[in-house]
Amino acid sequence: MDSETAAKSFQDVIERSTDHAFAYYYLTKCQIKMNMNQEIIDKNFNKFIEIIRKNNEWKDYSKYFRLIE
Repeated sequence: MDSETAAKSFQDVIERSTDHAFAYYYLTKCQIKMNMNQEIIDKNFNKFIEIIRKNNEWKDYSKYFRLIE
């Protein structure tokens, strides 16, 4: 799957579940590969950080899958 298609899929997940931390995380990975505007990338990555700070379950999953330390 190419980055553009993957990004659209992650955006679809976010529309359905606005607190899906992994969708924000992997959306930013796609946006980096697509050389998107850094402000957009930062906004989505910051949303990922915000979710895992507020939600221990997402934080634990992020640690388990080594997205964070």
